[in-house]
Amino acid sequence: MHAIQAKGSISPLNGPQSFNRRTCLVAGGAFLAQLAGCGGGGGDLGTTTTPVHVNGGVVSTLSGDPVASYGLVFDTQGNLFISDYLNHVILKRTSAGVVTTFAGKTGVAGADDAIGTNATFNTPGFLTIDAQDNLFLSEFGNHTIRKITPLRAVSTFAGSGVSGFTNDKGILAAFNHPNDLAFDKSGNLFVSDLGNNVIRKITSLGEVSTFAGNGSAGAVDGLLTTASFSGPAGMVFDSDGNLFIADYGNNKIRKITRQGDVSTGDVSTYAGTGNAATQNGSLLAASINGPIGLRLDNAGIMYVAEADGNTIRKISASGMVSTLAGQADAGSTNATGTDAKFDYPTALAMKANGEIYIASDPSSGVAQGIRVMT
Repeated sequence: MHAIQAKGSISPLNGPQSFNRRTCLVAGGAFLAQLAGCGGGGGDLGTTTTPVHVNGGVVSTLSGDPVASYGLVFDTQGNLFISDYLNHVILKRTSAGVVTTFAGKTGVAGADDAIGTNATFNTPGFLTIDAQDNLFLSEFGNHTIRKITPLRAVSTFAGSGVSGFTNDKGILAAFNHPNDLAFDKSGNLFVSDLGNNVIRKITSLGEVSTFAGNGSAGAVDGLLTTASFSGPAGMVFDSDGNLFIADYGNNKIRKITRQGDVSTGDVSTYAGTGNAATQNGSLLAASINGPIGLRLDNAGIMYVAEADGNTIRKISASGMVSTLAGQADAGSTNATGTDAKFDYPTALAMKANGEIYIASDPSSGVAQGIRVMT
């Protein structure tokens, strides 16, 4: 099972096991289908204090069983949380390397709100975390946003459980394959609603609205709700409140300009020509092949999990795109920089020491587990 499959549909970015990689991220299909100061989920702010990996780091595999995942996030205690969408659970890996099931019944797909392993999920996807260490996750199979407290209480935060496009409060709202999650400085939760080709906003009171995108697949820059996206996936805020989006179906990184907590209403193309290729260069001359996961460090360096290109890309603060690790050939080779191999990297998390953790959704049976670049 692969998540994002063809640019034109969705897989845990949308579809079932039989789908091809690129046929499941921009349109529909069956369901299959990350602001924490210490790294991780879809929309946290930069987390490293010392830039690293100038020329690529050493890639290795963490201990533990291989897992197909779209979500990685660290809490304030240094625990790493991993969404295991094939087994419908959220895993917890302590700093000592002990892995346990934090929430969900292994192998059981469902929508039950309960405590810990009494709760059920249906293909959990991206993860993020708030300042109180509450986990939030997008749920590909149920089209919902779920919440898990530090005491492991699972609840449905937003979404009716049925695919749709409805703005309302909490569980009265509807999403279509929600993907990445990102908190802004005011505590609003933003959702890349991949199946609807829009960015949604959920206030602290649970009110869901359409923040950006006109609902049609496209690559039009402009005002918030007149601009268009095609399968928006990973998201991250910078320290100025600008929101960056991995626009998977368009092979681009898009930017929504904000001033503090007030959007100026501008959607622009930040990086990528739109060609499905791994080509280095300046922002709008470089090509990006299927971007999904995004991370930013405190030096303004952006890291991109380029799923279709099997690489980790780096965008410098000065606006140059380069290949940090990985190569076109899919695999699980542990090595330095571009000698390493990945198979469909999806999610990134960062520790304060600059280590980058990488999840993947292998499409060719390559067992990878969670990788780390030091």
